[in-house]
Amino acid sequence: MRSIIFALALLIISPLCFSQEKNAALHEFFEQEWQRGLSDSPENASYNGDTRFNDRWTDMSLTAISAREAADKAAMSKLHGFKRAELSEQDQLNYDTFEWLLKQNIARQAYREYLMPMTHQG
Repeated sequence: MRSIIFALALLIISPLCFSQEKNAALHEFFEQEWQRGLSDSPENASYNGDTRFNDRWTDMSLTAISAREAADKAAMSKLHGFKRAELSEQDQLNYDTFEWLLKQNIARQAYREYLMPMTHQG
């Protein structure tokens, strides 16, 4: 009887452990992207209380802008490497939200917003 209970418990717990490994990989990806965002936008990092980048401004050179655009596209590819259906319900929502944000960033690249002149509001 104990072996049957143990086997059933193992069958129930194994997928959860496997799912948590997938969730952990997704969380690591999100952390890497968060850190990229902080280093790419030092002003935003400072606003959020992270003082590591207080010695610089956002690099607005065409090379840096192209690198950020390429990094967004690479992030989208990496995100699609995760099997959404195998993630927890919460992480499926995180996946969907991050995918939506990346899609918005990538779609906006066509408008070359970096050419917009500065105003008193931004």
